[in-house]
Amino acid sequence: MQVTYHHLHRRSPDTHQVRRLLFVPLALVAAITFSMVWSSSPTVPLTLTRQQAIERAASDATVSGKVAWTHVETKLVTYGEADRLFAITPGLGYVDRTDRDALVWVVAYLGPMVSIGADYCEWAVRAFRADGRIASDWGASLCGNGQPPSGFDLLPDRSWFRLDDLRDDWNAI
Repeated sequence: MQVTYHHLHRRSPDTHQVRRLLFVPLALVAAITFSMVWSSSPTVPLTLTRQQAIERAASDATVSGKVAWTHVETKLVTYGEADRLFAITPGLGYVDRTDRDALVWVVAYLGPMVSIGADYCEWAVRAFRADGRIASDWGASLCGNGQPPSGFDLLPDRSWFRLDDLRDDWNAI
């Protein structure tokens, strides 16, 4: 008598299908990273450092010779992103021709904005030009009481994708 054995086995996933499934998330991460690097204008020299932006904002948060903020954060963002946060309105009939990809430092802090009034604001957001694609006298401010605007937390910090540290190291050689 002849006995035949039939092996029931699960079919293993096709290697090609697995590779394809792994490729999609990797391609997505690569595309997002490339987009962030490109939009941070890594080759455009900055006219203002993060520390200089903080110092400019500190001058407006100084009461009786002492900086009066309790928390401060800074981010390097594009003008277009800052425009969405600040809802910049340059004036009636004015057409804003500012380069939307130009970089600005946004400094957000909990504390007063003395130029408005020492007791008027509980929080403030200041923006300063960070590269030469914006007029040298450009700036924006926003302050208020209560909860600070949540839009700041959603802004990406494009300084993470800058090549300035590499450029400084290269110039030192």
